[in-house]
Amino acid sequence: MGLPENIDALLVKHDMTQDALARIAGVAPSSVTRWRHGAQIRNEPLDRLCKYFNLDRDDLLSDSAGIAVKEHGGDSLSPDERELLGCYRSCTPERQDALLNLARDSALLSGGAAERGGVSEAV
Repeated sequence: MGLPENIDALLVKHDMTQDALARIAGVAPSSVTRWRHGAQIRNEPLDRLCKYFNLDRDDLLSDSAGIAVKEHGGDSLSPDERELLGCYRSCTPERQDALLNLARDSALLSGGAAERGGVSEAV
């Protein structure tokens, strides 16, 4: 865990887009994409995010004490889930949106089988 996972957790927790987060941080949306792919964050955007969300720097930077760990209880992902997340992160933002929509549609079509531990044939 680290900045990419913590940024992802922040986006999910606050149900916001990369564009919205970029506006808060005072950067281009492409900067948020780079952070989600492992790039370092500069001090100014980091400080803006911390102030806006009332976070400590460690909440965004820490592998072991960041918001991803606090929200998800550590690295509870299976190897397959980690691989899927890695594939997702390697995609463009447009492709990420398409994949999320496909996954949501698939879960709805299968009657929520993913929530019950099943996998839809459409996936």
